[in-house]
Amino acid sequence: MQIEFYGTYQKKAYFKAVALIHQPSRRSRIVRLFFFLLFIAIYGTLAINVFGGDTQAAAEISALLGHLISFTVAGSFAFQPYIAAFTQARKDWSDPITHLPIQGIVSEQGVTFNPNANPQNIAWDSFEKIDQGAGYTALVTGDKTMVLLQRSFFQSDREWDTVQRWIDQHTHPNR
Repeated sequence: MQIEFYGTYQKKAYFKAVALIHQPSRRSRIVRLFFFLLFIAIYGTLAINVFGGDTQAAAEISALLGHLISFTVAGSFAFQPYIAAFTQARKDWSDPITHLPIQGIVSEQGVTFNPNANPQNIAWDSFEKIDQGAGYTALVTGDKTMVLLQRSFFQSDREWDTVQRWIDQHTHPNR
């Protein structure tokens, strides 16, 4: 059985799919969060010491400014994947090609794009990340190929439900 799809991306679903591509691993998120919280604790203590004293010497203020700069660097380290995802999604969304209709076929073997000319087949077992939301499913392969399927791409709820069932049966990504 094959189910054809056709449609254009919706902005909200597209941005979530791009965020999925840039999402760091769970371990990386924990490490980034740990270091960010450590920097907050250290710089919070320094700020209390500088502004809590009776005198505010110029040396203390310039030291605090140096710490604020390094705090900004630490923050950018912690949030870089999310900033990169938003920047990339915004850049892609402004490209007119992103708004062109896409078409393909979903089957129990996987997803095929452009079935009539230069087909691109992606097997279900290629997907390593998945995000299912209200009215969309975003799938990402190991080489960062994104597949975004939206409910509006399909002609009926029955087709959409069948596709969701195939995704649940045939994909086992590290969520």
